[in-house]
Parts: sequence; structure tokens; C-alpha cells
Amino acid sequence: MLLRVDFLANRPVSRVVGSFVLFTSVFSVCGASLLGCLSSTTRSTGASLPQATEKFSSEAVQIEISHNCSGGRCDGLDAIFQNLLNEELQILVTGSKVTRASESLALVYKNKVPQKILVVPPKDKIKATFVTQSPLAKTLMTYVRPTSIWCSLKVDSACSDATAGEAECAAAARSYYRQYVDLKGWIQTSFAVKAKSWQKAEVVSNVAPEFLGNLPSINLSPETEAPYWYGPHSQHTVFYRYSCDAKCACSQIDKPRDFVVDDKFLPVEK
Repeated sequence: MLLRVDFLANRPVSRVVGSFVLFTSVFSVCGASLLGCLSSTTRSTGASLPQATEKFSSEAVQIEISHNCSGGRCDGLDAIFQNLLNEELQILVTGSKVTRASESLALVYKNKVPQKILVVPPKDKIKATFVTQSPLAKTLMTYVRPTSIWCSLKVDSACSDATAGEAECAAAARSYYRQYVDLKGWIQTSFAVKAKSWQKAEVVSNVAPEFLGNLPSINLSPETEAPYWYGPHSQHTVFYRYSCDAKCACSQIDKPRDFVVDDKFLPVEK
């Protein structure tokens, strides 16, 4: 049964029941292009991207970090340092950094009064916020932390063979995944720490992922975990979109996000 959009639009929300609720849900997903939504299918392939640990430790300290990425790109992190020793522990800010794909940014303690050394009392803990900065130019920088890669293909119902589009979509997702793994795209964090009685500091780093996962499947399927086709998408999910028309002419909708070009360190936008 074809539901009238104009009729639904004039109905009070409290009176929309039964089949109208179903229609409202479909309409919110499909937007203005209702007929196009109902006459096509969407299939996807994707995978989680390997990540370095966010909680790590040595005999002297336990560290837990969380990245500050409220604007999509990350501009630093929060860290909780728990001193495991019976003596004072120092965090040497100038020896701390984040590294991604063999490039590093310095971590700078974010405070009105800059400090090069943070002190953690014995058996106690402190929380500190850091921003990222280019080591040479001293420019505040941002980075990305993608956690998954997906490609979705929308196929018109009149298309009888979308094999070419499926292959291209899968290839795009698998290409990004390979770049990410080969170049070590996860964020690794290291801090220089020194107990009061030590002669020199030691570097404590989070652990690179032990399991590098599996490539996105070459076979697309109606995955429920894929990002929504409509609406904004998270910067933490790399999402490609392809479509095939009624004659099975398939093409990409968006310019695919490139790991090297689009996900490099960038200065903070002013």
C-alpha cells in the first residue's frame, strides 16, 4: 500500500500509529528521496581497524589515556598517571609524544602555567590534559583516530548484475585497511617517567595491537553495523559510498578518503 506523504505531514504526531509509525521510520532514513530508497538495496563490507592499547603500565606507573576528539579530529589527550612506587614519580613532559605512521607530535601540558615536569606523589595519581604540537615549528596540531572502515553500495532494483560495483567498493575498503596496517596507522603514546631515586628516566609506551585483524570481505552483505547511508558520519569511521543505477553503471559518490593524504597531521584550524 502506498502511503500519502501529504496526509501524514498534516497528522498530529500523537495520532500517528500502526503503519504510519513504520512509514515515519522509513521516511526519516530515506529523506526526501523516498522512492529511490524503496527501489534500491544497500550492501556493505567493513572491518574494525587495529588500535593500540589505552591503558598500559610499567613497574613504576600505570597510565590510562583518552583522546580528545570532540571536533572530529583529535587535538590532544587526557592521561591519568598512577604512581605504583613508594616514592615521588616525575612525568617528564618534554620526553612525551604521540606517534602515528612513523611521524610524531610532542605532547604539551595544557595549563596556564606550562610545566615540564609533573609530580605524582607516592601511591597516588594525577590527571593531566595534553595538546599535540609539531616538534620543530611548535605549531598546535591535530590527528585522526579512525576505528573502522566501511564501504556501502546502493543498487537500483532494476540492475541485474552489480558485480563490478561490489568489486570496486570492496577494493576501496580493503585498500584503506592495507594502508592503515602497513603504515601503522594506530596512535601510540609514550611518556618519559623518572622516580626520584633513579639516575635517568624510562619511556613507558602503550602496546601496538597484537592482532592486526582481517581485511574487509570481498563479498558485500546487508551489514547492520555499517554506517547509515544518510546523515553525518563520524570522523572515526572511514566510510565510502558507491551506487549502481538501473543499467548497472556503478560509480563512487564521494571522493574516497585516502590514508596518506587526508589523515595526515594537520595544524589546528584558526
